[in-house]
Amino acid sequence: MQQEGKTAVLVSADSKVIGAIGLLDMAKQGAKEAVAARKSPGIEPVMLTGDNKRTAEEIARMVWIERVFAGVLLSGKVDIVKKIQLQEGKKVVAMVGEGINYAPALSAADVGIAIGSGTDLAVEAENVVLVRDNVRDVVSAIET
Repeated sequence: MQQEGKTAVLVSADSKVIGAIGLLDMAKQGAKEAVAARKSPGIEPVMLTGDNKRTAEEIARMVWIERVFAGVLLSGKVDIVKKIQLQEGKKVVAMVGEGINYAPALSAADVGIAIGSGTDLAVEAENVVLVRDNVRDVVSAIET
């Protein structure tokens, strides 16, 4: 199951394992279309997540993202944003995220885009707030 990017959950009864369930994270609805709409020379979609490597790679494959940073903790996300900004030809980084685990990295990015369904901390820290939980709105925000 783990080789397929699934999280294995064991089921037990009377102290004996009686089964296993494979849970698979799914990409946000519209993510594939949003990535495809922004993929062009000079724009590289990158996934930065705390999820395990296999899960992240599977989701990235689903939405056509080739570069993945997985298993990254809170402070590590900020470090990766800064690395991309400074060490890779001074790139401008627009970061999209939701939740408290992304707030510091969103703030470190040149443009932080918070998905409105995320926590208040993430929403307060950013340059752009998408009030609908629709990742396709990222494309509209960038084009504007």
